[in-house]
Amino acid sequence: VIIESTTTPGTITNTLVAKLAQQGILVGRDLLLACAPRRDWFNDGGYHVSDMDRVFGGVDDESADEAFGVLSLICNRLHRASSASVAEMTKVVENAYRFVELSFANQLMEAYPGVNMREVLGLASTKWNMGHFMPGLGVGGHCVPVAARHILLGAEKREKLALLSGALASEDDPASGISQLLAHAGAKSVAIIGFAYRPDMNIAIFSPTVRL
Repeated sequence: VIIESTTTPGTITNTLVAKLAQQGILVGRDLLLACAPRRDWFNDGGYHVSDMDRVFGGVDDESADEAFGVLSLICNRLHRASSASVAEMTKVVENAYRFVELSFANQLMEAYPGVNMREVLGLASTKWNMGHFMPGLGVGGHCVPVAARHILLGAEKREKLALLSGALASEDDPASGISQLLAHAGAKSVAIIGFAYRPDMNIAIFSPTVRL
């Protein structure tokens, strides 16, 4: 069994393995269990399932070995984690990083309303070690906002994640600010075009347009 879904850190060990044991099913004896979180951004940058880097880890060595055997049939760039728990957390960490970066772009826009922050961030991204993050209505999508929440839910010391907590707390700020500007301007109706967070995908989960 290879789990590809995004899960709260600790779910595989503390929930899945434990519940299987309660049913008399022991991982490593009765079934093999691994985690290989999805990375499915196939239509950008020329990536495809065969050449996109993929992380995987097993609950035990045999599970990891068998997972590699299955995944290597379609993936050429596999990275083996030391355990399924490490692989599980890798997914939410990489998305939570992106959530904080996108939230920071929105916070800069709010903090400096007189500056063209899109231009500033575009120029800043010409530095080799900085991504290109554009401010907007908020952070949308069915992966990035969810992963940020998973990180907080699974943390033993949630208070140490002040950056992530602050980013989540400011999620509604851009949409709220725009709605206040519209109300102040006396707008009686507004046309909103598009709820999805990327083209050709009918997904509106956590869409900031809904909050607006």
